[in-house]
Amino acid sequence: KKNHDELCKIIRLFKRDRASKKVPENEMTLIRELHESGLTPGEITERLWFEHRLPRTISSVFKIVKRIMKKKGESES
Repeated sequence: KKNHDELCKIIRLFKRDRASKKVPENEMTLIRELHESGLTPGEITERLWFEHRLPRTISSVFKIVKRIMKKKGESES
């Protein structure tokens, strides 16, 4: 019962956090570093969860990587 209540609380917080489109800067930096080290979005997702306990789907990581690459392209031109 206690674990179930904790899990429900985490899920509610997770949904509320993810309701906003803003990705925290520390997550952005972490994803940028992992991407630059040559990892795929799937590998980044695994690393985020197992090492940092950050729940991100592969598709959300892919979107973040695309956003990072777009910003990088704009800053280079």
